[in-house]
Amino acid sequence: MRNGGAQDPTGEAASVAQKHLSLYELDLGLNHVARTWSDPVDNGANLLIAVPGGADGPGGVLVCAENFIIYKNKDHEEVRVCVRCVDV
Repeated sequence: MRNGGAQDPTGEAASVAQKHLSLYELDLGLNHVARTWSDPVDNGANLLIAVPGGADGPGGVLVCAENFIIYKNKDHEEVRVCVRCVDV
């Protein structure tokens, strides 16, 4: 059985894999894309929300993970907030 060369019958490689958030910039003058920043994120991360920047603030990304929301920006420290669900 072939699956694109990614054979991991034990699941060990998947269990040690690390998710990364990467920032790519496009240079239209050179018609070139370059990765300018990459940072590991929680493996439970499942949603990204863009935070607008420019004159209004620093911008960045909210990374939503299981029980956490994490603010990421390449020029600022990570801010992690615990989100607790309460059953009523």
